Amino acid sequence: IASGIGHCDGNNCPVITTVSMPPITKGVGYSTQLQASGGTPPYEWGLTFSGTSSEIISGLPIGIHLFHDGRIAGTVPTHNTFGGDIGGVGGFATIKVIDANGKTSQATYPFVANDPGQSAFGFIGGESPPATVEHHYSQLLVVGGAPPLTLSLVGGSLPPGLSFTSDGGVSGTPT
Repeated sequence: IASGIGHCDGNNCPVITTVSMPPITKGVGYSTQLQASGGTPPYEWGLTFSGTSSEIISGLPIGIHLFHDGRIAGTVPTHNTFGGDIGGVGGFATIKVIDANGKTSQATYPFVANDPGQSAFGFIGGESPPATVEHHYSQLLVVGGAPPLTLSLVGGSLPPGLSFTSDGGVSGTPT
Protein backbone atom coordinates (compact mmCIF):
# COMPACT_ATOMS: atom_id res chain seq x y z
CA ILE A 1 0.00 0.00 0.00
CA ALA A 2 1.37 3.38 -0.91
CA SER A 3 1.95 6.30 1.37
CA GLY A 4 1.64 9.47 -0.68
CA ILE A 5 3.23 12.89 -0.46
CA GLY A 6 2.60 15.71 -2.94
CA HIS A 7 5.06 18.36 -4.14
CA CYS A 8 2.86 20.68 -6.11
CA ASP A 9 1.13 24.02 -5.69
CA GLY A 10 -2.30 22.38 -5.84
CA ASN A 11 -3.15 23.30 -9.43
CA ASN A 12 -3.41 20.41 -11.89
CA CYS A 13 -0.89 18.20 -10.10
CA PRO A 14 -0.07 14.63 -11.11
CA VAL A 15 -1.18 12.00 -8.61
CA ILE A 16 0.16 8.46 -8.39
CA THR A 17 -2.89 6.19 -8.44
CA THR A 18 -1.10 2.85 -7.98
CA VAL A 19 -2.20 1.63 -4.53
CA SER A 20 0.12 -1.36 -3.99
CA MET A 21 2.73 -3.50 -5.72
CA PRO A 22 2.30 -7.17 -6.61
CA PRO A 23 4.57 -9.52 -4.65
CA ILE A 24 8.06 -10.29 -5.94
CA THR A 25 9.44 -13.85 -5.85
CA LYS A 26 13.18 -14.47 -6.15
CA GLY A 27 14.10 -16.12 -9.46
CA VAL A 28 10.74 -15.31 -11.09
CA GLY A 29 10.31 -12.53 -13.67
CA TYR A 30 8.46 -9.49 -12.32
CA SER A 31 6.65 -6.70 -14.15
CA THR A 32 4.11 -4.08 -13.15
CA GLN A 33 3.05 -0.71 -14.57
CA LEU A 34 2.68 2.38 -12.36
CA GLN A 35 -0.36 4.59 -12.97
CA ALA A 36 -0.93 8.32 -12.50
CA SER A 37 -3.64 10.84 -13.25
CA GLY A 38 -3.90 14.63 -13.34
CA GLY A 39 -1.14 17.01 -14.26
CA THR A 40 -0.03 17.24 -17.86
CA PRO A 41 1.13 14.00 -19.53
CA PRO A 42 3.52 12.60 -20.56
CA TYR A 43 4.80 11.49 -17.17
CA GLU A 44 8.34 10.56 -16.25
CA TRP A 45 9.06 8.31 -13.27
CA GLY A 46 11.95 8.15 -10.82
CA LEU A 47 12.71 7.01 -7.28
CA THR A 48 14.55 7.74 -4.07
CA PHE A 49 15.55 5.20 -1.42
CA SER A 50 14.73 4.77 2.27
CA GLY A 51 15.62 1.11 2.95
CA THR A 52 18.27 -0.61 5.05
CA SER A 53 19.81 -3.44 3.01
CA SER A 54 23.15 -3.28 1.22
CA GLU A 55 21.60 -5.65 -1.33
CA ILE A 56 19.03 -3.07 -2.40
CA ILE A 57 20.11 -0.47 -4.94
CA SER A 58 18.04 2.70 -5.34
CA GLY A 59 15.23 1.32 -3.16
CA LEU A 60 14.41 -1.71 -5.26
CA PRO A 61 15.73 -5.25 -4.72
CA ILE A 62 18.73 -6.17 -6.88
CA GLY A 63 17.53 -7.14 -10.34
CA ILE A 64 14.36 -4.99 -10.24
CA HIS A 65 14.41 -1.70 -12.20
CA LEU A 66 12.14 1.31 -12.57
CA PHE A 67 11.94 2.59 -16.15
CA HIS A 68 11.14 6.20 -17.08
CA ASP A 69 7.75 5.10 -18.52
CA GLY A 70 6.62 3.81 -15.09
CA ARG A 71 7.25 0.12 -15.71
CA ILE A 72 8.92 -1.82 -12.88
CA ALA A 73 10.47 -5.07 -14.09
CA GLY A 74 13.26 -7.58 -13.63
CA THR A 75 14.20 -10.71 -11.70
CA VAL A 76 15.68 -10.89 -8.20
CA PRO A 77 18.47 -13.50 -8.13
CA THR A 78 17.73 -16.62 -6.08
CA HIS A 79 21.20 -16.44 -4.50
CA ASN A 80 20.36 -13.11 -2.82
CA THR A 81 21.18 -13.80 0.85
CA PHE A 82 19.73 -10.83 2.74
CA GLY A 83 17.37 -12.39 5.30
CA GLY A 84 15.36 -9.50 6.73
CA ASP A 85 12.46 -10.24 9.07
CA ILE A 86 10.61 -12.46 6.64
CA GLY A 87 13.24 -14.43 4.72
CA GLY A 88 13.25 -12.05 1.77
CA VAL A 89 14.88 -8.86 0.59
CA GLY A 90 12.96 -5.86 1.90
CA GLY A 91 12.97 -2.11 1.89
CA PHE A 92 10.96 0.96 0.98
CA ALA A 93 11.17 2.93 -2.23
CA THR A 94 9.75 6.39 -2.74
CA ILE A 95 8.60 6.69 -6.34
CA LYS A 96 7.94 10.07 -7.89
CA VAL A 97 6.06 11.09 -11.00
CA ILE A 98 6.97 14.26 -12.91
CA ASP A 99 4.54 15.71 -15.45
CA ALA A 100 5.36 17.68 -18.62
CA ASN A 101 5.28 20.95 -16.62
CA GLY A 102 7.72 19.70 -13.97
CA LYS A 103 5.06 19.24 -11.27
CA THR A 104 5.64 16.21 -9.08
CA SER A 105 4.11 13.96 -6.48
CA GLN A 106 5.47 10.86 -4.81
CA ALA A 107 4.41 7.75 -2.93
CA THR A 108 6.34 5.29 -0.79
CA TYR A 109 5.93 1.54 -1.32
CA PRO A 110 7.35 -1.50 0.46
CA PHE A 111 9.27 -3.86 -1.82
CA VAL A 112 9.93 -7.37 -0.59
CA ALA A 113 11.43 -10.21 -2.62
CA ASN A 114 10.22 -13.48 -1.11
CA ASP A 115 11.89 -16.84 -1.37
CA PRO A 116 10.13 -19.24 -3.80
CA GLY A 117 7.26 -21.05 -2.05
CA GLN A 118 7.23 -18.66 0.90
CA SER A 119 3.75 -18.57 2.38
CA ALA A 120 4.45 -17.33 5.89
CA PHE A 121 3.80 -13.72 6.74
CA GLY A 122 6.05 -11.26 8.49
CA PHE A 123 6.46 -7.63 9.35
CA ILE A 124 8.23 -5.37 6.88
CA GLY A 125 11.45 -4.13 8.41
CA GLY A 126 12.52 -0.53 8.45
CA GLU A 127 10.82 2.65 9.51
CA SER A 128 7.47 3.58 7.97
CA PRO A 129 7.14 7.09 6.55
CA PRO A 130 5.53 9.54 8.99
CA ALA A 131 1.84 10.41 8.69
CA THR A 132 0.77 14.05 8.31
CA VAL A 133 -2.39 15.47 9.89
CA GLU A 134 -5.22 15.99 7.35
CA HIS A 135 -3.33 14.09 4.57
CA HIS A 136 -4.32 10.57 3.51
CA TYR A 137 -1.89 7.93 4.73
CA SER A 138 -1.58 4.31 3.73
CA GLN A 139 1.28 1.97 4.61
CA LEU A 140 1.72 -1.79 4.34
CA LEU A 141 3.11 -3.29 7.56
CA VAL A 142 2.88 -7.03 6.88
CA VAL A 143 3.51 -9.19 3.80
CA GLY A 144 2.46 -12.73 3.07
CA GLY A 145 -0.23 -14.72 4.75
CA ALA A 146 -3.79 -15.01 3.50
CA PRO A 147 -6.04 -11.94 3.83
CA PRO A 148 -8.01 -10.91 5.66
CA LEU A 149 -5.29 -10.29 8.26
CA THR A 150 -6.14 -8.98 11.71
CA LEU A 151 -3.65 -6.58 13.31
CA SER A 152 -3.85 -5.18 16.83
CA LEU A 153 -1.70 -3.11 19.14
CA VAL A 154 -0.21 -4.62 22.28
CA GLY A 155 -0.17 -1.18 23.90
CA GLY A 156 -1.13 2.37 23.03
CA SER A 157 -3.36 3.32 20.12
CA LEU A 158 -3.22 4.49 16.54
CA PRO A 159 -3.63 8.23 15.99
CA PRO A 160 -7.26 9.33 15.47
CA GLY A 161 -8.32 8.80 11.86
CA LEU A 162 -6.00 5.82 11.21
CA SER A 163 -7.03 2.16 11.32
CA PHE A 164 -5.63 -1.24 10.40
CA THR A 165 -6.56 -2.71 7.01
CA SER A 166 -7.41 -6.33 6.21
CA ASP A 167 -4.33 -6.64 3.94
CA GLY A 168 -1.85 -5.95 6.75
CA GLY A 169 -1.53 -2.18 6.65
CA VAL A 170 -2.62 1.02 8.31
CA SER A 171 -4.64 3.61 6.42
CA GLY A 172 -6.72 6.75 6.89
CA THR A 173 -6.47 10.49 7.36
CA PRO A 174 -4.98 11.48 10.71
CA THR A 175 -6.88 14.23 12.51
